[in-house]
Amino acid sequence: MKSKKTFGSRQGFTLSAISLSLLISGNVLAEPAQRLIIKYKDSLTQLATTEERGSTIAQSIRQSHGVSLQHVRKMALRNHHVLRLDQRQSKDRLNQLIVQLQKDPNILSVEEDILLKPNFVPNDQFYNLQWHYHEATGGMNAEDAWDTNTGAGVVVAVIDTGYTVHSDLSANLLPGYDFISDSSIAVDGDGRDNDATDEGDWASAGDCGIGEPASNSSWHGTHVAGTVAAVTDNGQGVAGVAYGANVVPVRVLGKCGGFTSDIADGIIWASGGSVPGVPANNNPAQVINMSLGGPGSCGSTTQNAIDTARANGTVVVVAAGNSNSDASGFNPASCNGVINVAANDREGNRASYSNFGANVDVTAPGGEVSPTAANGVASTLNSGTQSASSENYVYYQGTSMAAPHVAGAAALLLEADPTLTPDEVESTLKNTARALPGSCSGGCGTGIIDARAALDSLGTTTPGDLEVLTSDDFESGLGNWSNSSGNDSHDFTRDSNGTPSNSTGPNAGSNSTWYMYLETSSGNANSSGNDAILNSASISATDVEFNFDYHMYGSNIGTLSVDVLSGGSWINDVWSISGQQHSSHGASYTSASVDLSAYSVDQIRLRATAAGSWRGDIAFDNLEVLGTPGTTTPGGDFFENTTDFSIPDNNGTGIESPISVSRTGNSGTVTVNVNIVHTWIGDLIVDLIHPDGTVYNLHNRTGSSTDNINQDYSVNVGSKDSAGTWDLRVRDLANADTGHIDSWSVTF
Repeated sequence: MKSKKTFGSRQGFTLSAISLSLLISGNVLAEPAQRLIIKYKDSLTQLATTEERGSTIAQSIRQSHGVSLQHVRKMALRNHHVLRLDQRQSKDRLNQLIVQLQKDPNILSVEEDILLKPNFVPNDQFYNLQWHYHEATGGMNAEDAWDTNTGAGVVVAVIDTGYTVHSDLSANLLPGYDFISDSSIAVDGDGRDNDATDEGDWASAGDCGIGEPASNSSWHGTHVAGTVAAVTDNGQGVAGVAYGANVVPVRVLGKCGGFTSDIADGIIWASGGSVPGVPANNNPAQVINMSLGGPGSCGSTTQNAIDTARANGTVVVVAAGNSNSDASGFNPASCNGVINVAANDREGNRASYSNFGANVDVTAPGGEVSPTAANGVASTLNSGTQSASSENYVYYQGTSMAAPHVAGAAALLLEADPTLTPDEVESTLKNTARALPGSCSGGCGTGIIDARAALDSLGTTTPGDLEVLTSDDFESGLGNWSNSSGNDSHDFTRDSNGTPSNSTGPNAGSNSTWYMYLETSSGNANSSGNDAILNSASISATDVEFNFDYHMYGSNIGTLSVDVLSGGSWINDVWSISGQQHSSHGASYTSASVDLSAYSVDQIRLRATAAGSWRGDIAFDNLEVLGTPGTTTPGGDFFENTTDFSIPDNNGTGIESPISVSRTGNSGTVTVNVNIVHTWIGDLIVDLIHPDGTVYNLHNRTGSSTDNINQDYSVNVGSKDSAGTWDLRVRDLANADTGHIDSWSVTF
């Protein structure tokens, strides 16, 4: 059976296309550090000076919670202090830290020192025409939602006609797939392939059935995708609801529509499921949008495909249909487990064409272009009547336009809380919708979605009992991790230094321009089987969960493994993945979560194993370890020197700051926190010196013109005894820039 498309009708009024302008900046600003406001009991605030109080507070947190912070200042409010985190935490992990700190008997209250901003309004040229985002009557309150969430890191699959090249959309597209198996419908001369380009769906009179009129190409998938995630705040065109998200275009509709079998395969593939003869989807979608349908009840094939997608954790959003009828008589609007979306007009009424009924879940802006075109939904399109021509922007109307507003809102929620299930996303959107201010006959669900209210309803995620043991996004240096070359002399670990290129791994980190990078061979076939290793600090915990993002691109990439040190022995390949996982240097990272609760974990390592004759580059970002600390949790033995030591300018001898360690026994892996105030840190060499004279390099003239070093280093000292005098040596090997060692510490 063919499913006839339920498209929004195309209106002749067209927004003029504009050229793409590139804004190039010579400076990239780092994201502001996270800060906490902590109110202490009097017992910790009676020391003589603010400096002493600040040092005591920071030291207490390091010892009790294993988290490194720096004291910023005392506030005017009694016993209130501001502390800055050395490493950024995810929202959930920061909430977990706050909960743990509030259990401290010396602490009265903890809250995030929130960075407030002006309300965000995009500068896109036609944003003022997108009433459906910001107007109080018929809009979805997206503008307020963007102050905190943009859908960053979320993948939305648009199962539709494919895509056309558009400068206001292409940057947010990921590789898709063409599932149209009938070449006469595909009009591209072949069957299924990895090219999801929209070849047009125009038809002559009678092509799609007796009495069916002629129609121009709709470029429907391009319009829907633009509503989900058009490039935003770029000075051109339009905005998208979840403009930080990425869209995977899945082509299932062509001339006259699309077969149920193709659509079902597209649903399964989009959600990460396996389809015979089709390569795996490297970017499984957390949200699927289907602005398509036809008369009839939901068939078992479509329902089973939707059930598979939901089992894979994917939210499925569908259009209710445009027949001014009960949606229960339409497919897939009548399927179970979907978010079924009706359309409202600019005045907040149910749109005259929109389906309705008891199985409608929510309403979203779909617009009405009659009698005023500007009351439609403006989005990306193409001017071609048959084959693609030039990009433009067009007003459409339809439940096809309403559904991607909901898919975008779902992406905003999943960025805020990636653990939400499809049912939780649906209930959140339904419970926070507002009643239609206009009329609705027949049933419009719980009302018009409200993106800001939906996000606010999530509140503070209630953390479990797990603590953040270490969290590193590698904004500079190695953080709490250290590298070793394994058995391949050509291996090394590095960050992108802010200048990634096609020859040094992916084009960007998963959430920034920084990432860690392991090279597993030098192009020499003899390197096959050799390892490059990234080591965590000592953990000593149970119920451990290890989360990270990875990127593996290269025709002979090799294997990435997670190993665990437990009971004095390394357990290899607790988790592993082999072969090329990403289609290009610019492909989005993949997130992994490894359950290590079966082990008592003392340390974790990421191990890259070379496959053969071609260099395999594996990059990581956003490493995070959660767990329940054991009795030997790092932080139990903490030693610090807060005396300032001036660093001699252009002096090969340098200066040494000592710490006397009274602890005895094996040192193991120690955490060294370094706080150096110095301009142009590319001049500096920083070494840790063990009491027996062994030198461990921490920093070797990297960072160029960056000011100051304030970070943790993880150093594996092994079985060397910890008692004695440890030194931090700093040498400045260039003229002009000066500074001092502000403080440093060593934690066992």
